Amino acid sequence: MKMIFKTAKVAADKIAFLGFFAIALLIAHLIISSKSAVLLSEPITLKHTNLSVAVPAGNGWLREMTWQPRRNSYTLSSVFAPGPGGPAALVLCKYQIDLSLATPSSLFEQKAFAMGGQVTATGQIGAGELMIEWAHLKNVKNQMELFFGTAQLPYQRRFNIEVHIGTADLELGQQVFKKVCESIKFEKNQLLKAGDEIISEIKSAGLSYLLQDIELENFFLIKDSRNQIIGFTMEVPGNVDEGSGFNIQMVNYYYIREKYPSEHVSIFQSADNLEKFYWKSEISGPLGMKSFEIVQSPPQTFTIKRFDREIKEEKYQFTFAIIPEVLLDMVFHQMLRSGYKQIMVDVIESDGNITAAVISEAQQQNTVEGTVLELKLLNYRGFAEQIYLDNTLKIHKQILLGEGVTLERTNKETVIKNFPERIEYILQKNKLLEQNRL
Repeated sequence: MKMIFKTAKVAADKIAFLGFFAIALLIAHLIISSKSAVLLSEPITLKHTNLSVAVPAGNGWLREMTWQPRRNSYTLSSVFAPGPGGPAALVLCKYQIDLSLATPSSLFEQKAFAMGGQVTATGQIGAGELMIEWAHLKNVKNQMELFFGTAQLPYQRRFNIEVHIGTADLELGQQVFKKVCESIKFEKNQLLKAGDEIISEIKSAGLSYLLQDIELENFFLIKDSRNQIIGFTMEVPGNVDEGSGFNIQMVNYYYIREKYPSEHVSIFQSADNLEKFYWKSEISGPLGMKSFEIVQSPPQTFTIKRFDREIKEEKYQFTFAIIPEVLLDMVFHQMLRSGYKQIMVDVIESDGNITAAVISEAQQQNTVEGTVLELKLLNYRGFAEQIYLDNTLKIHKQILLGEGVTLERTNKETVIKNFPERIEYILQKNKLLEQNRL
């Protein structure tokens, strides 16, 4: 009986062990299945771009619901993180303005350097009208893999896909990368095409000619949400040095009265066809002073310098028409003359940032005479404003949406009356330039 009992116990142990082993296999199978059965979300469209893509969702994948605005770009991500110590993966899609004109191979090398790895394979994969150039990168030390794909889009846009995953889950990474690529839908951006046409028309007509129809001296009072006057802006024409190659010069000044006043002064000089310009800005306030210098020279290159604690310099090339923000008035006028209801342009801001902007003709109220335009910057700040133009296309009011700030057209005398402490700058632009060392 004792022997029989022992034998039965051993047999029972073996059965129990086999049962536990079967359960372990089942659990492992379920984990592998949940990883390998990659389900994609519905296509997620990036507004104003005609681009959509699907990313992994469900079965352990956590995704962002919408594209997230960044500096000069938008991103969309999905993360696989089943639990502490478990396998992890990241899918990152990025749409950006790209003025670097970098080649795919140079981008591959940059990624390899950044991850401390090397490129092990490259190739191409079709995605509708796009051709994705891809590379497989590997970091042996950290046992990490990266599948990186990039596509150059029209009007100097770029779309990138990154799939980061551990070496143990390499097949999953390949599968995810392929599925995300296959989900891409893209059509040429008609808003950018319209914006390109508008800026080309401005260049062809010449800035000097177009300035004949635009008020050269402009003064605006700045009011807060309580309708209290807190500052002013002014724009006045300047004198162009003979032989400089420039045809126009504009001086802009922005002033906010506070305990520690905020000021922004800039000088803009340009050739008639906008192929050459010089733009210097200084911003001062409670946190100190910063300076920026933007120089454009043929052939289609410009340099941005930022003067802070140290000088930072960036050089860019471009083939798509781009416009400095000081000339947006001309874009408004040309857009309305050409009959467009909505366009997109790339705007160089005075601090050197380059941001896409959508300009739309807004729905007018019956009480409004003239035209109302809405300008929205497509970046993380989400800046938007309404521009009110009268029947002669002269701007008479601007409302900064969401900020409770309004700019209302006025005259020099009213500005002097409200801001006597700045009378020298208002009456003599040379004093303004000397004070700010431009």
